[in-house]
Order: sequence, then C-alpha cells, then structure tokens
Amino acid sequence: MRAAFIACAVWLASAATALAQMPAERCGVIIQDEAGAITTEFVTGFFVTGVAPFALPDEREGVRAVICEREMLAIGEDDYRVITDAGLPIYVASGGRTIVLEVSGGQFRARVTRGELTNEERANLGVALSRAQSAAQGGQ
Repeated sequence: MRAAFIACAVWLASAATALAQMPAERCGVIIQDEAGAITTEFVTGFFVTGVAPFALPDEREGVRAVICEREMLAIGEDDYRVITDAGLPIYVASGGRTIVLEVSGGQFRARVTRGELTNEERANLGVALSRAQSAAQGGQ
C-alpha cells in the first residue's frame, strides 16, 4: 500500500512539473485556399515555444503562416525558427492585439497588425528582434 502511495505521489509530482513546463500558448496555422479565402486552424498539441527544429503539425495545403495566442504579446525565443525552419511568418496574438515576425530584406522585423504596443512591449520587441537575428545568423 505504501509503495502504491509513493508511486502515485511521484506520478502526481511529475505530472505537475510537466504541466508547469507546458507553453502558455495555443498555436495553429493560417491557410489560404485556391479561391483566396483565409482561415485559421488551431491544432491541439502544436506549439512553437521549446520546439527545435520547428515543424508544421502536418501536411496541410496552403499554409501561409503560423499563429500563436499567448498570455503576453511578445516574440518568444524560438519564434524565429518558424521562419528559418519552415519559411513562414509567425503571428502572435494576445488580448485583441497582434504582431507578426517576418523577414524583410534579409532582416527580421516585427509589425503590429492589430492594436498598439505599450512602451515596455516596444522595448522588449527590439530585444527580441536582435536575439532572433543573432540566433538565426549563428545557426541555433
């Protein structure tokens, strides 16, 4: 009985650790069909944070971008991999605001596509862009 209790406690502790380490994001793909219609499909179990190398969740036709909804509007450490590994921009949405990380003229850039950034978010975005550019050039 005691062994079963200990095994259960160990399992619960490992499950709690796994849940704490799960990314606080919900990700999917933005698809454009042959008629030009654009849809967003969120995919269960698909994440960008902590994934290297990055890969799309499956073989879907017409994928034009990746989108992640997050608690905070910020470019994550691994977001550049969507561009370097899959050749797609990544949209990040939070609280009705959206930014996109993309490449223009060989340089990473971020654009606000909906809403406005706070001064702190702008400063963090500059740091994130420098980090992404450096990581991509270093082959990380």
